[in-house]
Parts: sequence; C-alpha cells; structure tokens
Amino acid sequence: MKTSVSKKLTALVLACAVWFGMSATMGTVTANAAENEAMKAGDRVKMGVASNEYVGTPEWTVLDVVDDNADGTPDRAYLVSTYLWKDKTGVDTMIFGNGGSSKWDGSNAKAWCEKFYTNVLKKSELVATTDINDPQDGNFPAVESKGNKVFFLSHADVMNEKYFKDDAARKAEVPGEGKGMYWTRTPGSVPGRVVIIQESGKKFAGNNVIDNRVKMRPAMYLDLHSDACVQRTEAEGAVTWEYDVENTAHTYAEPTYTWAEDYSACSAATTCTKCGAALNEKGKIFSEVTKEATAAEEGNTCYTATFENEAFGPQVKNVPIAKLPAKPITKPANKGLKNGGKYTAAGASYKVISAKACTVALVKAKNVKSVSVPATVKISGKSCKVVQVKAKAFTGKKIRKVTVGKNVKKLDKYAFAKSKVTTVVLKTKALKKSTVKGCFKSSKVKTVQVKVGTKKQNKKMVKTYKKAFTKKNCGKKVKVK
Repeated sequence: MKTSVSKKLTALVLACAVWFGMSATMGTVTANAAENEAMKAGDRVKMGVASNEYVGTPEWTVLDVVDDNADGTPDRAYLVSTYLWKDKTGVDTMIFGNGGSSKWDGSNAKAWCEKFYTNVLKKSELVATTDINDPQDGNFPAVESKGNKVFFLSHADVMNEKYFKDDAARKAEVPGEGKGMYWTRTPGSVPGRVVIIQESGKKFAGNNVIDNRVKMRPAMYLDLHSDACVQRTEAEGAVTWEYDVENTAHTYAEPTYTWAEDYSACSAATTCTKCGAALNEKGKIFSEVTKEATAAEEGNTCYTATFENEAFGPQVKNVPIAKLPAKPITKPANKGLKNGGKYTAAGASYKVISAKACTVALVKAKNVKSVSVPATVKISGKSCKVVQVKAKAFTGKKIRKVTVGKNVKKLDKYAFAKSKVTTVVLKTKALKKSTVKGCFKSSKVKTVQVKVGTKKQNKKMVKTYKKAFTKKNCGKKVKVK
C-alpha cells in the first residue's frame, strides 16, 4: 500500500470533484468544482451512513493526499476514521485468524472491514481499491493482502510522525463513551497477538487478540478523480468535505445558452445546486439553408447546436436570409444558335455542339443540392437536346445528386471531377462503354441508379451499365443498381 507522497503537494491545486468532460469534433466540455480549493492533510471528510450494527460516527480525517504517478496531480486521499467504532452487540469480532495466526487475509478483522464497506459506505465507488504490502517492521512480521477497500492502519502508519505527531494525536474515542484502544493490522511479534494502540496513544504489541475492549479504527483511500458531488465548508479555519454515498450525482440548474453574433458558436453553462460546481461546454454547430431566398421571399438558415453532456439539450436558431434584389426584366435578343456558342439557361451553362441538329452539352450545372440534366433545354427560342456532359460540370459546393436526362449520350472524361456528388441517376439508355470512359475520375460518386423504361427494360439496362461503369473504364469503383 502506497503511503508516501511528493513534497510538492503544497503547490498543487485540486478541484474537490474532478469531472471527466466530454468532447466533440467542434465542441469542448469543461467542468470545475470550486476553483483554487484543494483537499489537504488535516481536513475532515463526512462520508457514510450510520448503521444499526455498529456504534460510531462516519467522519474521517485526511492523513495525506497521494500522487500515485508523480504527475503533479493528487490521485487519492488517505483517510482514517476520526472516531472509533465497535459492534453494537459487543461480541468479539477481532479474531485475526485461527490457531494463533495473525494474518490479515482470512481474519475476522478483514471481514469486519468488508462488512463496514457494505453497510456504512454502501459499497461506494468513491473508495479506491488498494493492496496491502507491509514489509517486516522490526520484530513484527510482513503483511500482504489484495483488493482491500477498508482496512486498519499498520503499526508503521500509526507511528509515522507525518500522520500523528505524538501520542496525543494518536488517541481516539467512541462518541459518547470516551477514549479507547484500537486495532492495527500489524501482527505482534508473538503468534496470535496483534499490535494495538492504547488509550494513551502508545503502542502495545502483546495484547490478547480476543479482547473486545479494543475498538476498530477503519481507514481507506478516497478516489479524487471520481465525478462526485461534494460540498466544502469552512468554519474557524477547519475544512470539511461532505459526500453523499447514496447519491453522488450533481443536481444541475437550468442551463443558459449563449450564441455568437454570427451563430458560428454556441456555449452552454450550468452549476450544481448542491456543491456549486460549474459545467461548461461549447456545442458542435451544424447549419443548413432550409429555404433559398428569392426576389419575392426571404430564405432561412437553420443553425443547430448539439452537446455531448446530457445536462445540455440541442439548441436551434432559424435565421432569415434577405430577399434577393429584383432583377430588371429584359427580353434577350434572339441571335440564333451558333456552333460552339455558350449560353445560360435556368442557371446552367451550355455549349452548342450542332446548331443545325440543335444539340448542346452541359458545361456547368446550377449549384443546388439535386441537379437534373434535362432532356432538352430552350436556348435562343429553340428546344435543344442535351446530349453530352462536359468535364467538371458539377463542381458546385452544394451538389450531391445528379439525374442524367434521357438524351445524354456521352459523359466526358472527368465529368464529375472535383465535385461532391455521391449519387448519379441515369434516365438515358444511350450511354456506352466508350462514352463514359473516365467520367468518375477524381470524384466521390458511390452509386449509379438506373431508372429507364419498364421494369424489364430497366433490369436489362442495369446489366448493360454494370459492364460499362467498371472501375477500369469509368475511373472509380461504383455500385450500379
């Protein structure tokens, strides 16, 4: 069992309850109990529920705080019962073994401590599990034991001036009955005997182990990393920390939420109504334009803030987008189609392939979430078939889905390059293996859906397109269905 601690502890600051925060990709959680407060040797701890089976008071004295991994942060507090305890029945429970043995494992003393952990401490997870590993102490044998929650002090601990400066400091009493002797866990030099501490605070190694005049003074380690509600009070220079072992959860007040002016961030804050511990978290922000603005109507952007900690709920802000300025109505001049001419229609750009045949290629699609390449488009008063899609036609940041019209015969190499499109719907039966070569290179397309003709015709085209849209031919592995 580790009882030593760095001398640098006086410079450390430990929150009375260390909370484990949660974090998201764009969010940060922080939680602090009362700042600049540290549990230290000499403080008192109120923890436990008085049991009908014992006479005693669940109050503890902090002997030390322990930095197990020497990282500058205390991990455990070493506590000993401020008062002595005894069985209410008055029976002899402190037999340390059978046949004159004084071993800790298998003793009634250890069994008493385990019962105390269950009945008084309610098997609290605040109590750290520790192993006993006492070396030989003069004429007193070594003691080892695994997995202890509650135990007695060793002879070395009781005599350590760091914990008890003199005999007077070692004295303890049963509430209402006065001072008394108490057991240690250290075997006496004579088999069947155990070291005890007398009423005067001095040690005595020869006491009979079946003497019910000797009382119990349990000890334990308190886990300082647990997320537990603890109330700190100070009166006349004495500090007391109080835990409720039956309900360690914080009780948080109604949270407050603060949005940034541009809605790019939202922070949440609350405090525990019992211990005053503060809990803060920066939310993860998602935004979506739920309605595009037009010259006639305002649009809307929905901002949503989500939080990892269950103390905070999601927050939503709907922010209007100003109407677009009205555009003057002008009648476009009908200059007629020209081979190679570029035109804009319905927010998309086209290039004339053949003015005589009225065929065009899509050069740049409109930047919307779902794009449809039309079968025909009206340019300069003429209905033109859209038969081709040019390279990098879908680089708009919003585009995720593209539906290809029935007249399209060719998807150029790199047609979907540098786009965020993941799904392509084909309504054309005119594509061939040679006319889709390299079309998905440098793209994010995952799925090609075939939607042509009757169910039977569609099934046939799926088979055909599976041969055309291979990784080797179109530049990317996709699922055709």
